[in-house]
Amino acid sequence: MSDLRDLNAASAAVIELAKTFMTFLNANVPGWRAGYFRAYVTVGENGANASTFNGESVELVSAVGNTQFFKEARTHAVQVFHDIGVNPGVLLLTCRSDFSYDIKFERDDLSRWEITKLDGKTGVPEGESLPQ
Repeated sequence: MSDLRDLNAASAAVIELAKTFMTFLNANVPGWRAGYFRAYVTVGENGANASTFNGESVELVSAVGNTQFFKEARTHAVQVFHDIGVNPGVLLLTCRSDFSYDIKFERDDLSRWEITKLDGKTGVPEGESLPQ
């Protein structure tokens, strides 16, 4: 980061991303306990996906049925990457129903924390665990 303003901007973008995701979860996922939002950027490209846990099962969030949410969340995620000067990179935002959240970043392994149910995977990002 070149100066403190970038850090402040990145912090604000992270908070907006978490707020956007938790607002979506509260409005669309009754009884949610955890939500996982993964975004990536590469030169000229970005994308995102998400999953939720309601205490019993993990569900993938449909990008087709939730275009406005994904558009807004991707905008915040791209801003975070811009503010911290990372490209390419991937981030994982984990939100919990007690309104706490964590964010992690990766620069080298762009496949890290994939959210999928293909090949027997659960929809929980690899290396992450469900809340107790």
